[in-house]
Amino acid sequence: MDENEVVHVGLIDTKENEIIPYLYTSLKINPVDSLIMGCTAGLTNASEDDIYTYNGKKRDSYHRHVELATKHFVIQKVLEPKEHFVIYNCITKEEKNLQASEVHFYEQDQLLIKWKGDWFVYDLLTNQKIEKQY
Repeated sequence: MDENEVVHVGLIDTKENEIIPYLYTSLKINPVDSLIMGCTAGLTNASEDDIYTYNGKKRDSYHRHVELATKHFVIQKVLEPKEHFVIYNCITKEEKNLQASEVHFYEQDQLLIKWKGDWFVYDLLTNQKIEKQY
């Protein structure tokens, strides 16, 4: 906790070796692709969200909020001027807007998205969305 009572989080291994430095307000983990996402929301205006491998090597940094990441894609959440998501293809370096109110990891290179009250499976490789069957 810093002098403003903001909690900073990081990650250590079982031998108390630092894997991810204590620079973040939250961490998310994608266990399928062995990635850790560090969010810096609320710490400073010029901060970046970072993506790490399980061994603590920083893979990428982004000015936008990283909602989730896979080996090939990063889903970023943009809050201003209108809230929306951006899909960043790490291989082609292309960006594409995604219309959704919620985004969750589903399977490798697939998302579970909520749009207008309905849930869909969105395939990042084909850009196809299929209504979620229960």
